[in-house]
Amino acid sequence: PSYPLTTLPLGPETLLALYTDGLVEDPGTDITQTIADLAHHLSESSDLPLHQLVDSLVRHTHRTNRHTDDIALLLLQPNRLADA
Repeated sequence: PSYPLTTLPLGPETLLALYTDGLVEDPGTDITQTIADLAHHLSESSDLPLHQLVDSLVRHTHRTNRHTDDIALLLLQPNRLADA
């Protein structure tokens, strides 16, 4: 199959989070609320180094310890260039 190519400019303050449903699915919980919760936690914790932010997001979304699916999470942040 052929997929369209999409290009998006990412500014220096951008943080892109790509994740599988295992991060936000929790049996008995509304997935819309879980995604909103994840977005809120991400915005509140975005100043952490990326490796700590990954740990924080996984811990936050799985507080119930009811892991029913595997998780893939990728965080991307453009390099911030120092002012010359």
